[in-house]
Order: sequence, then C-alpha cells, then structure tokens
Amino acid sequence: MPRLFVHSIFRFLVLGITSFVPRRGDTVRRWLQRVVVLTVFLPGFALLQAVHWLGFFLDEIFFRGYRSVRIEAPMFVVGVPRSGTTFLHRVLAADSTTTTFSTWECLLAPSVTERRAVAALAWLDRKIGGPGAWCIRRLEACVFSRLAGVHDMTLSEPEEDYLALLPILAAFILVVPFTHARSIWRLGRFDRDVPQRERRAILAFYESCLRRHLYAHGTERRLLSKNASFPPMFGSLLDTFPDARVFVCTRDPLETVSSQLSSIDGGLRLMGERAREPRVRDRMVETLAFYYEHIVTTIAARPEAKIRVVRPQDLRERLETIVRDAYAQFDLPVRAPFDASLARAAERSRRFRSTHSHDLASFGLTPTDVERACGAAARRLEALARSATPDRASPATKLVLREAPRP
Repeated sequence: MPRLFVHSIFRFLVLGITSFVPRRGDTVRRWLQRVVVLTVFLPGFALLQAVHWLGFFLDEIFFRGYRSVRIEAPMFVVGVPRSGTTFLHRVLAADSTTTTFSTWECLLAPSVTERRAVAALAWLDRKIGGPGAWCIRRLEACVFSRLAGVHDMTLSEPEEDYLALLPILAAFILVVPFTHARSIWRLGRFDRDVPQRERRAILAFYESCLRRHLYAHGTERRLLSKNASFPPMFGSLLDTFPDARVFVCTRDPLETVSSQLSSIDGGLRLMGERAREPRVRDRMVETLAFYYEHIVTTIAARPEAKIRVVRPQDLRERLETIVRDAYAQFDLPVRAPFDASLARAAERSRRFRSTHSHDLASFGLTPTDVERACGAAARRLEALARSATPDRASPATKLVLREAPRP
C-alpha cells in the first residue's frame, strides 16, 4: 500500500504537469480552456484522493479486520460499454443476498473509515432536521441531470466500482481529462500492455477495496460488481477470483462505438477536445476492438469458468429467463423477494426506449471502419449469446470457442 501511494503521487504529478503542455493541433483557445478547467479540477481531485488515502491508512489502524474477509464466488457484470451492463447490474442488485457499491461509496468513501464518518454525519444531520441531506439532493439533481439518458446516476444507486481505482489513477475514465496520457490509454489493454508487476498491484488494491466493502456491509453477502471498463482485464480478474460468476454483455459494435463516443463527447468538449478527432476517436475504436477480442479469447481459454453472455435484446425481451437460467448455471437460488423484483424489472425492460441518440457519421466513421476493427470478434460473442452457456455448449458454440484466437 505505501508503494502504491508513492506511485500514485508520482503519476498524478506527471499527469498534471504534462496536461498543461500545448499539444499538436491545439489552438490558443482550446489550450486556454483546458488550462482553466484543469486548474479548477486538479486541486479538488487531489484533495479528494488525499482524503481517501487517509481513510485507507486509518483502516489499517481501526478496521484491520477487513484483511481477513474472504471474497467467495463474487458475481461480476462486465461487457463492452453501452451494452446494458448498468441495467443488468441494478436488476441483480435487488437480490438481497448480494451487496454492491453505490455511487457515493465509489466516489466519496471507498475506505471503511470514510463510510463510518459519513454514517456519523448522516445521523447528526437527521437529528437537526436534515439540512445537509436537502443540500445534497439539490446538488445531486444539478450535477447528475446532465447525464440523463446517457448514464442515469444518483448517489445512492448501484455504480461501477472501478471508480474505487481512482486513488491509484487506474480507472480508464481518466482518459477523458487526460487524453494525452499513454499510461491511461494502456489500461484499455490491461492484460496485454500493463506490466505484470503493475497488474498485480492494481488487482491487489482492487481486491482490498472489495474486502473493505464486505467488511462494512456484511461478509455473509455475495459481492456484486459491475464494470464496463473491465473487459481488458478480464483474464486478470478471473485469475484473481477463479470462482467468480460472470455476466458478459455484448452489443453490435456499430451501436457500441457511436454510443461510447457520444457518451464521452461532452466531457471531452469541456477539456477542449472532440470525440471525432482522430487522435481520440481512432484510439477509442482500437480500444473497443480489443475489448471484443479479449473477451472472446478469455472465454475460450477458460471453458471451466461460469460465464453467461447476453445481448441488449435478451435483457429487453426475456430478462427473467436470462437471469433464471444464469442463476441455475451459477448454482444460485432465486429467492422469493428477488423473484418478485425480477418480474417487475422485466416489465420495465420491455417498455424501455432509450433517448440517447448517436450515429457513426457524426464522428467521421463508416460501418466498414467499425466492421474492420471489431466485426469478427463481435460475431463470435453474438454466437455465444445465442447459444447455450459455454459449460453446456452446443457443438456450434464449441466451434466458436475453438476458432477464437488464444491469448
């Protein structure tokens, strides 16, 4: 942990300093815009991460019991971005036998110490009438309303726990403010491009965050995690948690690519960048292509793993059947309260229509560009989603797995 702390400080300084350097293609206006935004963003970001590190160190004094927590048969929802991972995660989070990170825990309180402090402040706020909660609700509505239709969020909703990797600057979302940083783009090819020693350190830190979460919420519950940024580390994830149960969400890359570029374009514009610029767009397409390919090769290399591949249309049209079949494959019961919740979620999913509009042409791409990059691996994933699960695979599915290139 101390070594990671020092390393994160060094990386933060490098990212911060290099972010202010003008880049090829910058206009004076865009460079000044980035400088102003980073001047506001970086001190606040640094302060928040410093608070997290203080919490981690205090955990070692007051809550060392988290170290002995065992993470048994965790359930992961991974997949290419914009493929229904958020929806499926929130459906599964209704199962009372599971526990998952909420947004406020990811962003504001990854340590046990911070969670205890927030609980104490919330108790005090309730005693005096709840002015703090009122202010938070107003701020929450203002901040998260900008994401409506793209990625709906509230502080209390289940959220991607890869955000807990922000203190060690290992969350791929940092590519938005630091589009120049090779160290961040490298995370998009984690299992291939990140050195083994660094991979182990990142996974050890992530595992410690999961242990802290179970320590705070109850070790008798199953850990549920959702991450659309974990496909590049899929192999490392299964090495770390060999008894994991995994949902893998896939989607037609023609839709995935345009939706992902559209979802990050607002943040990039704030930083003086554009998602349609080749230096961002092309690297993102290459990254998503690696996602598809790495998922397929990882599944092929681990036929014994408990993995279920699903598509957005599966979640929309037959959610109950998909989840029940997957739970049977994972050797998990569907208990009565979750059963009722699942039926309600299935009804909502059939009525759902996305309001997020996007198209490839607006980013200077054609279907041929995307097909060339992602098509072959995406079709193999599609075949896996249509077939039986890998450990009960039909001959057609086994053929798909045999034809997948090995890592």
